Amino acid sequence: MPVKKGSIVRATAISAVLIVVLAGLFVGCKSSGPTTSTSSSTVSSAKPSSSSPVASSTTTSSAKPSATTTAKPSATTTTQNRQEQLEAAAKKEAKVVLWSPAANVADQFLGGFYKKYPDIKVETWNAEPAVLTEKALTEAKAGRYSVDIVLMGEGTIKPLGDANLLDKYDWPNTANWPKETKDGTGGLYVRTSAIFFAPVYNTKLVTGKDIPTSWDDLQNPKWKGKAVASITSYDMPLLTAALWGTGGKLDWDKSFAYWKKVFDNTQPTAATAYTAPTNMLATGEYSLFLANSGAITLRAIANGQPIAMAKVDYPARTYAFTLMKNAPHPNAAKLLADYLTSKEGSIAWANANAGPSFSPDAGDSMPNKAVRDAGATIKMIPLDLLTDENMKKAGDFWRASLGVK
Repeated sequence: MPVKKGSIVRATAISAVLIVVLAGLFVGCKSSGPTTSTSSSTVSSAKPSSSSPVASSTTTSSAKPSATTTAKPSATTTTQNRQEQLEAAAKKEAKVVLWSPAANVADQFLGGFYKKYPDIKVETWNAEPAVLTEKALTEAKAGRYSVDIVLMGEGTIKPLGDANLLDKYDWPNTANWPKETKDGTGGLYVRTSAIFFAPVYNTKLVTGKDIPTSWDDLQNPKWKGKAVASITSYDMPLLTAALWGTGGKLDWDKSFAYWKKVFDNTQPTAATAYTAPTNMLATGEYSLFLANSGAITLRAIANGQPIAMAKVDYPARTYAFTLMKNAPHPNAAKLLADYLTSKEGSIAWANANAGPSFSPDAGDSMPNKAVRDAGATIKMIPLDLLTDENMKKAGDFWRASLGVK
């Protein structure tokens, strides 16, 4: 199929489970959260994890119990004691080590933690997810454990769990989060935000009835010579196969037929990565970016670039937080995990990472508001559909469609 190859933009660069619809979170921050469920899990008092090195403390009420009863501390008292002991133990450790592909913006999402706990040094390492995973696996084989907490895509955290390197935690601040954020994780990690993809258009060049409001609108021949597609979006055929499949099954035929028609009718310019083509979209070199990174798009919009996301279902993967087994600073790690899943921390994380948060308290974050304002819906793609085999199948089709190897 014909694709414009004149200018290749270069830049630095899930068992079958039903797709979870995350519309609730973005329609209104008072809704149940980013799932098909219409009610949040019951908010309960946070209790110390049974595996926590910080002992749970029980204090006696000032009122004397009767001879036949034993006075029990209130949930608030227990939580307060747990927090005090955790903070004291964390301060003794005086350090926590965080690894993440988003560590380059750590100052943006850890500013509140720095202010609360100035005596605890946060050491970060920024690298690609595969590099982080490989380093943790290699160190463990050598009996070395240098990282306390990891923040990255669920797909790259899973190998660490398979290697028994993750520590179970109760994630007390997520008691009212949608149950899907913890389903199937065994307490080893919590899903925190969405990594989504969306069609994006130039708001100066595309107005009124020309604004795409469905995936089918991308097939219109009016985009011929005006569209750009990134080679880096090679997994889009897989994501849409999951998006349009039924019963948790992939609909490859529908997805491949859809994208073939898109490429045949629009003949997009082939690009690499996301930042450069996003900038060229904003300057008017293109009118439409067929499938852009949500994070890159949201940052550009926040910076005032004249682009907007189409009102469609956005397929997404999940970002997750996990604590490492044999962590050198386990209490400081729990303290940091609690901060990152608090209201303040969730909003800071969403804003810095430009990914809509699953926390019901983060509705005012920039990404959550942007997706809500776009009238769009985010749909999570089950992890077990995102296999290497399926990724290769999608990538081979995508690259061939763009005329690149």
